[in-house]
Amino acid sequence: MTEWILTIEAKSTADDEVDLARLSELAQHLSDVAGSVNGGGNSYGVVVQVRGTAAGAIRTATSRFSKQRDEVGLPPWPIVRCELIERDEFMQRIAAVPGAELAGTAVGILGAQEVSSALHISRQRVMQISTRPDFPAPIARLAATPVWSAASILRYAENRNTAPGRPPAGWTRVEPDE
Repeated sequence: MTEWILTIEAKSTADDEVDLARLSELAQHLSDVAGSVNGGGNSYGVVVQVRGTAAGAIRTATSRFSKQRDEVGLPPWPIVRCELIERDEFMQRIAAVPGAELAGTAVGILGAQEVSSALHISRQRVMQISTRPDFPAPIARLAATPVWSAASILRYAENRNTAPGRPPAGWTRVEPDE
């Protein structure tokens, strides 16, 4: 059976705010599938590992996500993103990013130091560019550092424009449609 990494995100259609305490409960409910939870503002999501066919993995993960969020009392916002990648391919892509050996976790969570190693820039520069609209939004903010999914940093590294100069005025963060 194939092992998959799935990223699922739910988002409010209004200006609702997610209850962060409930996200912690959701993480506990998903610990058996190496679940990591992220969220804040008007969205929340999970990254989980599931075995099976691609279609079966998506059905299993989205069903489990919906059931567990209901159990912990998170709002049933619509799922706006579901990304699926084979675990082996995911790990190969992560390994191809310079400095990725520091990624460490099974689901690929990176702090500012690991991002700086992967992108060959200073930690301070990571914090500077993390406010840019083309940089991935962190999946959570811990006391010591924001954390990003390794997959989002990988996508950023693959498409990164390293031309000198500032981004054009008026840029706003745009979430990928994937």
